[in-house]
Amino acid sequence: MHPIFHKYLDKFYNKIELDDILIMESMVHNHAADEPGIVQKITDPETIINIYNDMERGHSERGSIIKSRIHHGLDFFTFSLDGKIIATTWIIHNHPRFIDEIAIDVEPIENSLWIRDIYTIKNQRGKNIFSRFLYKIIEEYYTNKIERLFSDISKSNTSSLRAHRKYGFKTILSIYYINLFNKLIIRKIPKTSLNITIYHEDRSILVINSN
Repeated sequence: MHPIFHKYLDKFYNKIELDDILIMESMVHNHAADEPGIVQKITDPETIINIYNDMERGHSERGSIIKSRIHHGLDFFTFSLDGKIIATTWIIHNHPRFIDEIAIDVEPIENSLWIRDIYTIKNQRGKNIFSRFLYKIIEEYYTNKIERLFSDISKSNTSSLRAHRKYGFKTILSIYYINLFNKLIIRKIPKTSLNITIYHEDRSILVINSN
């Protein structure tokens, strides 16, 4: 990018309120293995859609989104208490994390999991479900070989951000962006040690990167 354009783009960032995607990292926290709760991995898209609807998280595009996530190597897990699903999440292991809002891939990191869209029903929040859920996933499905956890969330998602920080997640990268009419993405990606592939163009959007 030409230095003059970069200068004016920085002024543009400072004048408008952008959302930002936070990439966060935490070491795995051990948890009492005998605490109640059952974790289950679900692979059938229709079953996942029904779970979303039962938790009042469904919408008209959810089916295509769920099928796309499975196609790209994401695994879906539920956490149940007393026979009722109270939390869900997607887990990425040994696959890139494609963040579609800003058109980047983050390459997988050894001995780690990437958490995507972790959700706990409202009346169960504040009860340490987040930590118990993650611990049981690692213990039962990844044989405790996971050392680090990664996640990406919108800074405006304050409830999720609070839960991540309570677990011990710390922000390692903030990516500022604006998406205009699904045609133009303007983003600012600071230097990072993460292995990121940055997409510049496709058929539907033009991406201007300030890196």
